[in-house]
Parts: sequence; structure tokens; C-alpha cells
Amino acid sequence: MATATFRFSRLVTKATVTRPVRAPFTRVDGAGAPGELNETPREEPGRTTVGELISCPFCLSLWIVTTFTGARAVWPEATRTVTGALTALTLADALQFGHSILVKQAEH
Repeated sequence: MATATFRFSRLVTKATVTRPVRAPFTRVDGAGAPGELNETPREEPGRTTVGELISCPFCLSLWIVTTFTGARAVWPEATRTVTGALTALTLADALQFGHSILVKQAEH
């Protein structure tokens, strides 16, 4: 559950691919980790609170883990499938980063 929550919160709050969802509520400050953007909430009425929630992986994690926990009670098999896939994605990302580091070290 923790790994899936971590990955899903990063996907929603930081990934470049989900930028269109955040665009009405945040502005881009610059590049973050690979495939991620650093953003801050727009300071406009009605957008600041949502912008804070969807640009902060720590803030969103509470709501994601609560949703996963409730979903597990109602749809245990489907929730296990989703959290398992997100966990596999997290581990695959870690392996990709590790591989990149090893390749860079081998080149030097």
C-alpha cells in the first residue's frame, strides 16, 4: 500500500504526463526529477487550495491511502491489482534509475 501510494501521488502531483490536469491550478517553476516538474499553486480565488493539493505529493498521499484503504474493503481484488501494478511501476522506476547510474559510472 505504501509503495503504491508513493507512486500514485508522484504520478498525479509531479509527472509531466499529468501536467494538463494540474495546469488550471498550478504554474511550472521548472524541471524536477526525470519526467517530473516542480510547480506551485496559482494564487487565484478557487485555485489555490486545489493547486496546493495536486502539486504536493505529501498532501495528496493522505487522500490516496485513504481511498486505497476504503477501496480494499469494498473491492479487495481490484484494489490489490491496482496497488500491485503501482508497486511494480515503482520498482521498475528504481531499477531504471539504478541502471542509469551504473551506465554513467561505467562511462567514466
